[in-house]
Amino acid sequence: MGCKHSIFISAAFLLALLAGRSHAQQAPAETLRPRPATTIARPASAQGVIQRSPYTSNPFEEYGGYGAGDCANCCEEECWFWDPGMWVEADVLMWWRSAQNLPPLVTTSPAGTIANNSGVLPLATILYGNEEVGGRMRVGGRIDAGLWFDRCNLYGLGVRYTTLGTDTSVFSLNSTQNPIIARPFFDVTTDNGNIVGENAFLVAHPTGGPQGERTTGSITVTTTSQVASTDIYYRHNLRADELTRLDCIVGYQGSAINEGLTIDSTTTLVNSIRVTDTFLTKNQFNGGMIGLISNRDYGPWEVNLLTKVAFGTTEETVMIQGLRDPPAGNGNANTGLLAVTSNSGTFRQNDFCVSPEVALKLGYHVAPNMTFTVGYSVIYWSTVVRPGDQIDPVINPTQIDGALAGEARPNFRFNHDDFWVQGINLGLRWDY
Repeated sequence: MGCKHSIFISAAFLLALLAGRSHAQQAPAETLRPRPATTIARPASAQGVIQRSPYTSNPFEEYGGYGAGDCANCCEEECWFWDPGMWVEADVLMWWRSAQNLPPLVTTSPAGTIANNSGVLPLATILYGNEEVGGRMRVGGRIDAGLWFDRCNLYGLGVRYTTLGTDTSVFSLNSTQNPIIARPFFDVTTDNGNIVGENAFLVAHPTGGPQGERTTGSITVTTTSQVASTDIYYRHNLRADELTRLDCIVGYQGSAINEGLTIDSTTTLVNSIRVTDTFLTKNQFNGGMIGLISNRDYGPWEVNLLTKVAFGTTEETVMIQGLRDPPAGNGNANTGLLAVTSNSGTFRQNDFCVSPEVALKLGYHVAPNMTFTVGYSVIYWSTVVRPGDQIDPVINPTQIDGALAGEARPNFRFNHDDFWVQGINLGLRWDY
């Protein structure tokens, strides 16, 4: 019974197969129609390639690689793609940075002024300080490179690094140039029940010694400033047509603003006494950013605008250290004049910061896939710490040579400022 049933099923399957083949042979053959001709559209480049423009002709048409394509349908199968899809841009920066404020640091008085009154404000002449320093133009560099995830140049990842040359300012003076050199401060000790008030530490004076001897000396004040910033961002095309392109960028921004101030003086009577105060600040910003990159082509010319803003936290670090060689009367070598026991050390805190940036560029396509650019950029940080702002000119000198008696001054507290860099860029961009 089982065998007969199996034979019946096999016969039915064979008849069905033969019927199918007979129907296939009778069916009319399908007519293959050629695909309609399509125009290969080339996508807009990362920064905007030269497109055909109603204002001017394309001077690089003979090179190929440029066209009037619209990338709206770029991801269709028949579309032309740019491979491998990269951009690299290198800029030379001629930028300025915001100067820092310094209190009066070096003073002098007219010849013949007695030692006790020399260099004492407000009658003394300020030789250095009470001004802004460090705002000169410096040359730096920036590189921006990225890779597109797709051959349509719609989604990409970019990295941009910016650095400025170190801005160093040096003031130097010795007693052969000026016989009276002093370092002013406000003295909180008392004399007959009254606060001493304005006072000065003599670096050099014709009668500045304990017995009225001549003292010679020198002083050097050095300020330094370094700025660097890194962006890592995802780039997404919002709109692209024959002449314009608009991209959105989101990502991470990290910035470092490190500055220093050193006041180094040497006084010589029989032996030399060196007194040094050092103030260092570090600002490490980490935050998220969002922005837009827009591009407009005018034949061989293009205009590119970057606007972005970053929100995050700045880790602020202030380091204050004094040095006295030989050590003071209490044996403490880590005490200067403005940096003493009461305010020396390393101090840290985090603070919220906003950092916007605007960059405008004019580009000219000098060769296929190569563009020369010139532009202006400005970057701003809403809160930083800077060395000159951390100086407390109010001093209790009792702690320099012995135990502290009275108010503990100078003291430390975080004093904030804002910071900016701005200037002109000259660059060259390659689009692959």
